[in-house]
Amino acid sequence: MPTTPTSPSSTPPVPPSPVPGHLPAGARAHVRAEDVSVTRGARRVLDRVSVVVSARSRLAVVGENGRGKTTLLHVLAGLVPPDSGTVHRTWSPPSPPRCTTRWTCPP
Repeated sequence: MPTTPTSPSSTPPVPPSPVPGHLPAGARAHVRAEDVSVTRGARRVLDRVSVVVSARSRLAVVGENGRGKTTLLHVLAGLVPPDSGTVHRTWSPPSPPRCTTRWTCPP
């Protein structure tokens, strides 16, 4: 007989991020980069890149080796500051699980 997980009576608090300014894992996040540029040495790796990543969306970053894919992800995550442009990060605590046949919902 399959077991049915039960949801907690209240949403657990989102643990603080170990790195100040970073979004905690599992949070509902929204990231917006506008006109972001990054230069490594004499080479411009990102040139006026703009992107929006919303909560629950998926993003595929595809390109040849050495074209700035990892740098873009590092900028979006806040690990690398852009030389120009802005990155906005917002988040909200996760919602409690929805009532479905798989969950026993609190009253």
